[in-house]
Amino acid sequence: MQKFPVIIILFFLGLFIKCSAQSLTVADSLLFATNYSAAIEAYDAYIKSPQKKMPTDIGNAHLRKGVCLQKLEKSEKTLICYFTALSIFEKANIAERTAVANKNIGLEYYSKSNFSRASFYYQKAFTIYAQLKDSVALGKLLNDLALTNNELGRHDSALAYHLAALQQYRKYLSQENLFKHLCNLGTTYFSINKKDSAFLYYKEAEKNAGGTGDSSSLLFIYNNMGEYYREIKDYPNAEKYLTKGYKLTFSFGDTSNLAIVCHNLSEVYDSLKQFEKAHYFSQREVQLNKAIYNSEKNKAALELSEKYESDKKDEKIKTQARESTLKTRSLVIALIGLALVTVLGAISFSNYRKKQKANKILAEQNEKIKKLNAELDNSNQVKSKLFSVISHDLRSPISSLYAFLQMQQSHAVKGDDTMQAAISKQTEQVLETLEDLLTWSKSQLHQFKPEKEKVYLKQLTEQVTALSDAEIQQKQVTINNTIPGDAIIRTDMNMLAVIFRNTIANAIKHASPLSEILLQTVVQNENVQISIFNSTDNSNHLEIIERLTNTSISSDHTGLGMVLIKEFTEKLNGSISYISHTALIETRILLPVT
Repeated sequence: MQKFPVIIILFFLGLFIKCSAQSLTVADSLLFATNYSAAIEAYDAYIKSPQKKMPTDIGNAHLRKGVCLQKLEKSEKTLICYFTALSIFEKANIAERTAVANKNIGLEYYSKSNFSRASFYYQKAFTIYAQLKDSVALGKLLNDLALTNNELGRHDSALAYHLAALQQYRKYLSQENLFKHLCNLGTTYFSINKKDSAFLYYKEAEKNAGGTGDSSSLLFIYNNMGEYYREIKDYPNAEKYLTKGYKLTFSFGDTSNLAIVCHNLSEVYDSLKQFEKAHYFSQREVQLNKAIYNSEKNKAALELSEKYESDKKDEKIKTQARESTLKTRSLVIALIGLALVTVLGAISFSNYRKKQKANKILAEQNEKIKKLNAELDNSNQVKSKLFSVISHDLRSPISSLYAFLQMQQSHAVKGDDTMQAAISKQTEQVLETLEDLLTWSKSQLHQFKPEKEKVYLKQLTEQVTALSDAEIQQKQVTINNTIPGDAIIRTDMNMLAVIFRNTIANAIKHASPLSEILLQTVVQNENVQISIFNSTDNSNHLEIIERLTNTSISSDHTGLGMVLIKEFTEKLNGSISYISHTALIETRILLPVT
């Protein structure tokens, strides 16, 4: 009985996905028809549609939307689409599409005259095409790289890119791309005043122009060749190429460039002492400039009128597209809703009874969990309190024993010095351990709360260092405390003393004999960084740092000091880290100044 509604749902979901998939084809059709505004809306509809899509299709939708925005000269939105597509292609590891996205980003930056960014993304695309061994794409992209480097003033690099294309990829270049390389190579040589080389490549570009129809590039060649001949005072050849440029420009009706050619021809005929022709082209230049001025005024008015009509048509198309989309979505949603209601009605009663039974079982389990949690909390409280009491009760007798042994050592006979010193050392370590245990147990009972006061860092570190005189003398290390005497922070002195006592003790423990331990501070905005450097063997840096960062406590007190350092540093809103340098380990403590 329940299979029938499921089949209905699957049917309508398939219908919905099929309709949505067609929207990408519709958007592509609008793009090819140069209806960019409508295409953008269609791509947005596809991207936002809920059906499952392949990463390639999503990335292509963003990429083609970017192309539409680029045509409409909306640069910032264009880059957002291109970067979104790039992220999708990189995540999906689609190399060819990633290269295309990088190249499109480079083109957009080039159009904005941001040549450094353009060069960066062209280079990324070039690297991927090289890995794919796409010779056609590489040959074409080398021209873009060369143009960008030429704009950046890196003329040697520009020449290298053009020459690489002609030497390595010439057979893969289309006639149009070959012509562009030759023409731009000539222009690069022309810009660095190597006009003989420029002339040779212009000649070759002229031979390979063929059916490219690139009149502006040919005109540029003819003008530059005419200028080249004029500079070397070969006026007949200058006239020849400038006349070619004049005819080519005239045939395409390019008034602006025609005025430039007329100006150059006027100067050449003046040099040839053909003053009548010189005067003719001079007058022709004046007439063309007037026509350009009037044309631009009329063009501006016409563009405003056309834009108004175009916007009206686009708005109608958008309205129709929205209405059609809404109708389709409404129908599909209504059918899916009907199917869902049918399915939900069929299974709701069964679920209701199951839910009642499950709720009863869940209530019983929750009651058991609450009881267990209460027992566990009580057990933890008892354990922590017991730990605190034991540590506190043992501290006093051990302290007395330590004081007694110290007094006895000062009056001991000469032969007992070594033994007494050893006993004193062991007692001191036991006392230190009990101090740590008491401190940690109090922190576990939340009895330790930071009480801020002024703390002189140099004074505190010197007091803490004095506690380790025996270890310092035994290991023959030197403490170099460079902390300024006026370095002050507001913090809890007791917690900071525990941190310093353990970190300095660790530094002495791991320091090489006869070495120096350096203490220094650096103020960073509202924080102060205290660094403790100790020299040690490079070979065991990782082992030492692993031991220092271990916060698990074993039965023999190993790691308790690390726990205190970590917990107290965090209570003071700070952090601690251990950094390996060459022959040095740095303990870095970062604390707020106030």
